[in-house]
Amino acid sequence: FFFLKFLEKGLIYRKKAPVNFCEKCDTVLANEQVHNGKCWRHEDTEVEIKHLEQWFIKTTKYAEELLNEIDKLDWPKRIKIMQKNWIGKSHGTEIDFEVVNPDVKPNFVLLHGYTGSPNANFFPWLKKELEKKKYKVSAPFLPNTNNPHIYEQVNYVLKNCKFDENTILLGHSLGSVVALKVLEKLKKPISKLISVAGFCEPKFKDKLRPFEKTFDWRFDFDKIKNNVNEIKILRAKNDSAVFGERAESLKNKLSGTIMDFIAEDDHACGEKEPEVLNACLETWPIFTTRADTIFGVTFMVVSAQHPKLFELVTKKQKSEVENFLKKIKSIKQEDFDKLDKEGVFIGSYAINPLNKEKIPIWIGNFVLADYGSGMVMAVPAHDERDFEFAKKYNLPIKAVIIPAYEGGGVENWRAKNKVNNDKNLLNEIKNSVESGKGAYVNKGTLINSRDFNDLTSDEAIEHINIFLKEKKLGKPTIQYKLKDWLISRQRYWGTPIPVIYCEKC
Repeated sequence: FFFLKFLEKGLIYRKKAPVNFCEKCDTVLANEQVHNGKCWRHEDTEVEIKHLEQWFIKTTKYAEELLNEIDKLDWPKRIKIMQKNWIGKSHGTEIDFEVVNPDVKPNFVLLHGYTGSPNANFFPWLKKELEKKKYKVSAPFLPNTNNPHIYEQVNYVLKNCKFDENTILLGHSLGSVVALKVLEKLKKPISKLISVAGFCEPKFKDKLRPFEKTFDWRFDFDKIKNNVNEIKILRAKNDSAVFGERAESLKNKLSGTIMDFIAEDDHACGEKEPEVLNACLETWPIFTTRADTIFGVTFMVVSAQHPKLFELVTKKQKSEVENFLKKIKSIKQEDFDKLDKEGVFIGSYAINPLNKEKIPIWIGNFVLADYGSGMVMAVPAHDERDFEFAKKYNLPIKAVIIPAYEGGGVENWRAKNKVNNDKNLLNEIKNSVESGKGAYVNKGTLINSRDFNDLTSDEAIEHINIFLKEKKLGKPTIQYKLKDWLISRQRYWGTPIPVIYCEKC
């Protein structure tokens, strides 16, 4: 009864999550049932990490409400503090890092909408930006754009565009409907579908359109889902043509991810639409409470349990990563904090959005899959855990913060310490950090940070947040440690989950 009520209210959802799986038992195992990487029932069976569909309750929807109500409870102070720490509210910044796997060469197919063309709206700009990155881009002029027929356009796309496992198919407005019909006909799955201001029902805010009665609005959503590995649904909050509910409808039918944004022009028809470009690229939103240290990032660490891990692992590094995963498979989640920090380079790189530096991505045993996006930026000069990891694997350490004194600023630091303009003396603390004596973890004054040099940490965080927001590269955000509750294996609910699947209806 509870489950169905939650489902009715949109408080229950499914997504893939990593689980321990024994092929011989044909079942999921708890961490405690995995001994030295093998099943507790048979010592000859290696346990593998499988990413299976799991049911979750949206406990995170109530994070702020729970936090606000704690002080009203007649509980001991110690328990209230523990509860607040468990919810774990953090103010920080979400920064978009582009991720590049050298083995993957994306090719893009861009489909314009009704009365549109590849020479209108954001299409010329987007094509140019993608080609700058050496990606192949096909943007066909769909036939009869003013009086479109769905299958004429679909057949034209299939005949004139290349589709393979690395294809990213983008449809804008009616082009997203054409994209859905194209996916129905493909024989092999593609990498990604991006629906910009898209829909699958002909209902609009502003006016009727002639294709409402001439298009085929029946879709084989199961076939579409099977023919694409990832689905992004871009919903412009300032769209005067398409209802916001159309995005929800697409998500319910396709299990994609909705990305809300403010378009540069109505119906996402600006000459430039940076959010559309971000969706095309493989970007990871990285959460940090210390945006002031962004110029000190020298490597990234992704969780060993992340469902997209092997999309980032190169062929060259695959066996090394697999061996590392076997090594940590039998460790309980709560024991990870007690371990020595270990990891392996996975072969891919992230691009720092502020200085465009290419940063190696490692897999690590100390990053949780459900913390932020499951990847963290590592700043070894200013974080003890990152420092320890960097020293172990001989990774670069770059200092970007020195202590700030009253009044702030590097000049005040010089005056306070009677230091002249000699750069060698100014960088005493920097050299102390980089020579391996330890991380400087406090806030201070920025150095080695380009336009943000000489700002205090708090000033820099504010300025960097403004810069990221203006450039559509990130934003200030709030994060909670509280996570949605995975209930598929909870004994309270029993099995099966009370939902029926029918191929016909």
